This record gives sequence, structure tokens and C-alpha cells, in this order.
Amino acid sequence: MLDYQNQIFILKNVTNDYYKNGEKMETPQGGNYIVQFPGIEEATIKIPGKLLLDKPESNIYQAVIFKDLKMRLYARESQIRGTGTASDVMIICDDVLGLVANSISQDKPRNLKIKATE
Repeated sequence: MLDYQNQIFILKNVTNDYYKNGEKMETPQGGNYIVQFPGIEEATIKIPGKLLLDKPESNIYQAVIFKDLKMRLYARESQIRGTGTASDVMIICDDVLGLVANSISQDKPRNLKIKATE
């Protein structure tokens, strides 16, 4: 497992996870958070319990950070992908494209560094 603590991810999708220890259950056992970040096509991060976030609207890119993230990478169809687990997920920016577009339209350049705190 690689250490991706404090890594900012772009949330693509949120789905229910019906599997526990490789067996399909009748009720959701947690959530799957499908994310992207530079160099990785897609990663699925599983968090046990109830869904913590809603599925993002189309064309809205939310920046998220995970707590206690453990992730491993693998290759599939010539793409780098990831899978992992975490204990929590937090949105640190509701609309990344809006933030960038707003910054570009201003007269002065803006520092786009985002700092997350618990």
C-alpha cells in the first residue's frame, strides 16, 4: 500500500458497496468513492457504513480528501488505476472548475493552493 495522506482527489462518482469479505449482501455495507488525480485514470476508495457524500452533479468537479487512506495501484487495459479503503471523506472544494474560472477572470492572478483542516 502506498501513502496518499493529504492527497487531493477529484470525485467522479459515489455508489453503494454491497460486498463484505467478498460476499454480496442484501443491504449496502458502505460507499464506493470513485476518484481521479494526476497520473491515475480512476481509483475506487471504500468506506464502511452509510454514504457520506452524494453523487456529484454532472460537470461539477468536487475536490475531496480522505482520512486514514490506504491505497494500492494496479494496471488495467494500459491504464493506472487504484483501489483502497479510508475511514472518512471530506469535500474541500465544491466546484474546482468554477474556482479556476473565477481566478482566471480576475485582474490579478490568484494562488490556488487549498489547505484542508479537520
